[in-house]
Amino acid sequence: MESTKKKKVLKVCVLSMSPARDWTIDEQIGLELTKMGHHAVLRKFLQDDRDAVIIERPDVVLLPGVRCPYTRDFAHRLKQWGVKVVARRSEANAICSHCFKY
Repeated sequence: MESTKKKKVLKVCVLSMSPARDWTIDEQIGLELTKMGHHAVLRKFLQDDRDAVIIERPDVVLLPGVRCPYTRDFAHRLKQWGVKVVARRSEANAICSHCFKY
């Protein structure tokens, strides 16, 4: 018996921190989301982030790692606006200063 339940199409905004380091992976994430039937857009973090959210009105925002106050505050603001937030791990946040005891 096939399910007649319709799959929800999400609007996902993928924000990429560093074009040299992260853009290729973020682009692949966007392509995979599109293959799954979702609408994905790729934007540069820190340059286009707030504008992209206001213009695109996404259901979900994929952020680079939340390591600094700006990103933390931006994630908090997105949640206040009703946008789901996903933070992805990257090379830059694999090792952070909070992980070590001095």
